[in-house]
Amino acid sequence: MERLEMIDKLMERADVTFAEAKEMLEQKDWDLLEAMVALEEQGKVKGAHSTSDNAEGVVYEEVEATASRNAGEGEKEHAGRRLFKFLGTLLRKGMDNKFIVEKNGEIVLTLPVLVLVIIMMISFWFSGILLIVGIFFNYHYSFEGSDLGKDNVNGTVDRVTGAAKKVMDDVASRISKGQKDAEDKKG
Repeated sequence: MERLEMIDKLMERADVTFAEAKEMLEQKDWDLLEAMVALEEQGKVKGAHSTSDNAEGVVYEEVEATASRNAGEGEKEHAGRRLFKFLGTLLRKGMDNKFIVEKNGEIVLTLPVLVLVIIMMISFWFSGILLIVGIFFNYHYSFEGSDLGKDNVNGTVDRVTGAAKKVMDDVASRISKGQKDAEDKKG
């Protein structure tokens, strides 16, 4: 239930103005039942001084039912807001942080991390292989930004790149040694 509906419901059940109903709900953290109880204590609830307990019971049952419905709706609304807030933060961070490709100290390509993630999701194998081949052709990868441009992130990228280059150098030396051995056997 929206806040305006809660104010209207309180105005229906109590002898209060719009401003009084809104103020009471704000004081009670938008809890309709607590607001109704507080107004009853002030003698402003319609039928509160009735001799019939049934009249009061009906009012409280309706307010409790409305309050419990509101709690369920509020939790769903709160969860939805949290989800959208999280997604918004994730998108903002994905656009604020950059993936940088360099060769010989010159920047060849700069992409928002969000774009890199989308590319990796669409064509994981192709883009993964492309990144590995880039290491063999002396491309350097790094991240820039408030979240990913940290030394530990770029240090990890450098260690992976260094390990890949070591494997490449090892394979190259074995190939050249094999070729040299083959030439020595011929000659």
